[in-house]
Amino acid sequence: MIFIFHFPLSSKSKNGVLNLAPFSFFTVASRNPPTLLISIGPGVGEREGTVKDTLTNIREVGEYVINMVSKPLGKAM
Repeated sequence: MIFIFHFPLSSKSKNGVLNLAPFSFFTVASRNPPTLLISIGPGVGEREGTVKDTLTNIREVGEYVINMVSKPLGKAM
């Protein structure tokens, strides 16, 4: 099952800087244990060849939140 809409993924850097990034989808990887799967590609455009802040934060801190929003708000994102 793939949910296709935009949702914000929040993370925090090891220095406490908050990051909120828009994502387009996630999928269920497992029911037991409950596991969701996201994919974070490399930087593009002027950030080509870099690692996105979201991935850096997840690697360094080990935590993130997939935020669910209402359908109207999701469309606005």
